[in-house]
Amino acid sequence: QTGLSTRENTVQEVLHSSKLLPSNALQEIQGVPDLAGAFTTCSLVATPLRASAQRTWEYGCSNATLFHYRETQGPSLSRHTLPWQASGCTRSVSLPYRARLPPSDLLLATLIAKGRTAPLPSAADWQACAAPGFAELLQYEGCAYWLARKLADQGRLGSVPAAIRSFLDSRSRLSAAHNLRVSAEVARLVRVLADERIPHVLLKGAALLHLTKEVPYGDARLIGDIDVLVPTSAAQPAWSRLQSHGYRPSVGHPPASFDGHHHLAPLFAPGGVGIELHTSTSPRLAGDEAWSRLTADGQVVHVSGAATQVPSLSELAWHAVSHALGEPRYGFRIRAFHDLAVLASSTDSIDWYRVLARAQSPEVPDPTLALRWLATSRHLSAGVPDDLPPGTAPFDLPRALRWRHFVFRTVRVPHRAGHIAVTQADPLSRTRRLLIDEGNGQELLRRLTPSWPCHGRIAIGVRRVASAAARTAYRTWRAADSHRRAS
Repeated sequence: QTGLSTRENTVQEVLHSSKLLPSNALQEIQGVPDLAGAFTTCSLVATPLRASAQRTWEYGCSNATLFHYRETQGPSLSRHTLPWQASGCTRSVSLPYRARLPPSDLLLATLIAKGRTAPLPSAADWQACAAPGFAELLQYEGCAYWLARKLADQGRLGSVPAAIRSFLDSRSRLSAAHNLRVSAEVARLVRVLADERIPHVLLKGAALLHLTKEVPYGDARLIGDIDVLVPTSAAQPAWSRLQSHGYRPSVGHPPASFDGHHHLAPLFAPGGVGIELHTSTSPRLAGDEAWSRLTADGQVVHVSGAATQVPSLSELAWHAVSHALGEPRYGFRIRAFHDLAVLASSTDSIDWYRVLARAQSPEVPDPTLALRWLATSRHLSAGVPDDLPPGTAPFDLPRALRWRHFVFRTVRVPHRAGHIAVTQADPLSRTRRLLIDEGNGQELLRRLTPSWPCHGRIAIGVRRVASAAARTAYRTWRAADSHRRAS
């Protein structure tokens, strides 16, 4: 009847040495997998139990967390009642058990590929993630294909609830089919440029498609279009010659609107895939400097018998950073971190000194934001160095994912079967995007989201009021979330 406390023992050892639990409870808890390093402390304390118990979860960055029950008064047994409470046992148990992860934290714990400090999420974790809004969260983050491949490689795809597994399967098939079409169009484009003797370098997703041996999961995302860097002097002639080979310009993007831009007006290949001829990789980088960088230490690859060039892994890593910073509204989605995460997790040959130096240079509009973005990317790969300048605070990506999931499961938008869209123009979809954007803006200390100047004063005023209300909602949720996790 006295308490038992021990350290560095597994759950099974402690339970076998204790007579405090009935046999049915012992059998149930012994079914928990004994993961190495996941158990640090075990204590069994003899205290009276009330009629009802509430199960609480807590998840952090440590190797193990406490799985415990907090006693609450109640007139009857709840569905979280311990099995030995119903049989009249008068003792509560506190066991070191990996807590059930919230779906948003479960997502990050599955995707991280290097520097893992905690065990892989278990099958039971995934079986409990059939929460409303989770499919919409995956769609918004653009990581369904990546997640499906990670789960398949870990042997846990069959443990995912049927609804989520069906969604992952459909998105994976769509992404894989689209990437195959992009790969075929890359081969066609490379042959055309080689026949026209136009020097070029494949960028971003088109380059990662041909580096899958060096960068696993490099193609584990939907590749929207084909980005190609050409010398500034050859850009306009190349754009004209491609049209003679069946590439057609976009109707909604007149060429004149791209004067002074770092890429020309988009073209569409005969297969319907978009093509962008870049003169630089960033609006703040001169074209000649960009060409010199990417061809200095790039590598030659052969596509369907034609030679082309891809940048070095260091240049691909930096391009991932600069591209994400160029889209501040979506720059802190998982999709924006994908390229850098898979590169940092696959190789140690990235010149991080080069990346950090450019992140603090005038090449980026906000060096502080660039450093915060790099620090945040460690949530998905510990291959990113942590020796950032003092005072660099990462964006709280786990909290942002919890907020986005809360928005998607709270503000429900009807959609037809088999189709989940998060970019619709209806009022509910716009409300969800405003809540998410203002949550990001609050954490990044940005001003309220403005409306377009052409909308007029009344529209701008209404938008600012709506943005302020969204931020108030986020701050209220953040306070409740912090209190809930602290308790």
